[in-house]
Amino acid sequence: MNNIQQSALEEAFAEESENLFRSYYERTKNFREKCRENENFWRSNHWYGKPQNPNEPYPSVPALFSAIENVHAEIMDNYPEAMLLPCSTDDEKLAHVLQTIVNTTLDRGNFVKKYRQEMLRLLKHGACCFSVIWNSSLYGGYGDIYIVPWEIRCFLWDPAYDNIQNGKNVFKFTFHDRAWFKDHYPDKYERINNCGWRTEIRRCNDDMENNSRSDDIMLMERWYKKYDPQSGRYILQMAKIAGGTVLEWSENNPEMRKNGVYSDGEYPFVVIPLYELEDMPVGMGMIDV
Repeated sequence: MNNIQQSALEEAFAEESENLFRSYYERTKNFREKCRENENFWRSNHWYGKPQNPNEPYPSVPALFSAIENVHAEIMDNYPEAMLLPCSTDDEKLAHVLQTIVNTTLDRGNFVKKYRQEMLRLLKHGACCFSVIWNSSLYGGYGDIYIVPWEIRCFLWDPAYDNIQNGKNVFKFTFHDRAWFKDHYPDKYERINNCGWRTEIRRCNDDMENNSRSDDIMLMERWYKKYDPQSGRYILQMAKIAGGTVLEWSENNPEMRKNGVYSDGEYPFVVIPLYELEDMPVGMGMIDV
């Protein structure tokens, strides 16, 4: 495949990905709006979005704040420890070694702090999300498992399924200024553009990003599964796209195109609901109740 064909393929893929992203974003907007209302209630802005009369009092009561803080403290008092049990007496030594490795990995990644952060989001919004990836840059290039707490409002799932693993795609997104893209993707930086709908998404997420930079550009990460009839399994692929430009694409790597990013074919995300809802991977939080 020559450069012209490759560029055309990437352009078509970027367009397809952005159309899917907009569809998922629109179909999950009610959850994000609910999270925004809950966050304002958490901050004692109890009258957010409601009509107000300047001659009337609008009190705020911290009772719910205290209730959530108490539950959050109880959760952290009962912070879970990874336990790996042997299948038989012959496996006891191996189970102990694996358990030590898992807990050491969690300790090195400061998982307690990440767990605390996500459990608070779970109580407020009704769901939280962890990204579990392999980070090859850790420990001088040796690499290690890396768990990243991800803002659930910046994560999009296939609305047709209540389990993200059954969906055809998932997206995560964030925002960076142009200098960041120039540092990380200098060869593709000039091709990155911005447009109205991406800017609007940035504005909609300003309240969670605490960021009002006008030159921010959305970085979209698309994870998708392709069925391989020869092996009878799904192959997991990933692409990073910004401003209509494909920055990274696992299918450009022959080995990943054949075997996928991760060999188990599963999305590297864990979504946890608090009070489960039908037909959705997310749930209700304490403020909703």
